[in-house]
Amino acid sequence: MVGLHGNRCQYHPWVGDGDRAKAERRFRIKMMGSNRLLFDLGKAIHVDSLFGYDHGGAQDDGKVRVSVIYLNTLNTFEEKAVFVAMLCNALYQWMLQEASVNPVGLFYMDEVAPYMPPVKKPPSKAGLMMLLRQARKYGLCMMLATQSPGDLDYKGLSQVGTWALGKIATRQELAKIAPALRSEAGLDIDAIADALPGYTAGQFALINADHFDGPQELQARWLVSRHECLSPERVEALTDDADRENYGG
Repeated sequence: MVGLHGNRCQYHPWVGDGDRAKAERRFRIKMMGSNRLLFDLGKAIHVDSLFGYDHGGAQDDGKVRVSVIYLNTLNTFEEKAVFVAMLCNALYQWMLQEASVNPVGLFYMDEVAPYMPPVKKPPSKAGLMMLLRQARKYGLCMMLATQSPGDLDYKGLSQVGTWALGKIATRQELAKIAPALRSEAGLDIDAIADALPGYTAGQFALINADHFDGPQELQARWLVSRHECLSPERVEALTDDADRENYGG
């Protein structure tokens, strides 16, 4: 076994071969970075639990299960992209088994642009593209949000059925997504371009050719709960014993 003390290494020959092998595996995991931890440690992704079906239904006492996955505890974008790829794969395998003509769940992702760029191929891109193409026919709904829709892969944008466009200040930015919008029959791109720069916070143009003849104005309500970022100390204080047992925290 290797013991690290400052800059020196000490070998302890009295440690058994089994313990030495375990220590070597743990040491290798640490040396390979946190990417490896996504596969070897922690709680496995269980989609039934995320949607609440592990308790017989997605609703508990009339409330819909909402599961929040926080990526910022991962150190690098590569680690985040790897996790998103794993999550997409788990959702894909799950939806094949739970296929339904009715919605069975909603997968919402904020700030999605870096995970599905037009040219680069991060690990997350293939999974997101697959879900955009196929999820709806199995009953899995998707909602993606970004401040930079022009930075998304155009093949993915072509799979979007409903658009909610907020304030876009320049025609150049709108031009990036115009090809995808033109697939909506009868849509007046110029009229939308004239209106969007004047939108205020929470104001959107809702576009869906299957349900509306033209853009519909949508005003989102203000949050009624406090919106804040939690420090590790606050998370620790708010976590109960059941959560620690379930998620190994």
